[in-house]
Amino acid sequence: MTSGDYITPALLGGTQSTALANVVSDQFLALGDRPEGAAISFVMLAVFFCVYLALTRLERFKGL
Repeated sequence: MTSGDYITPALLGGTQSTALANVVSDQFLALGDRPEGAAISFVMLAVFFCVYLALTRLERFKGL
């Protein structure tokens, strides 16, 4: 849910900053470039999954 939230950065960030969710939204809606938007979304998901795996393994190692 958090990675898909693109309204909050758009409203609070102004025109100077950009979030990845906004880039994906622009690719899909404004530019109509669905393959690139899907690729960016997949990379975001893969990074999230890798960080998740690393943290769970670190937590297991820490618990021993």
